[in-house]
Amino acid sequence: MGTLWQWHGHGSPLTLLVLTLAFGLGVTLLALWIALPFAVFGVKSALRDLLVAQRETNRLLAGLGRPPELPPAAGPPRDQESAVSHAQISQMSQME
Repeated sequence: MGTLWQWHGHGSPLTLLVLTLAFGLGVTLLALWIALPFAVFGVKSALRDLLVAQRETNRLLAGLGRPPELPPAAGPPRDQESAVSHAQISQMSQME
């Protein structure tokens, strides 16, 4: 019977189709082999930025269960009506 190459001859449509597909697949694989390293190194900085954003999101999500942090409270308002003089304090302590 023979091989496919011998059976169909050198110019048959089936042989040309198989050779064309094999050549196309080889060219495609060669192009991907050359382009892949550039794609990997180009994506590294974007992945680094995504990692930073994910860590920030995780930090913010971890704080959702806690009440918000408030600034330190200032003392009571010190105006004329609420201020207690030293003389009044000493009078109160003498009364006791």
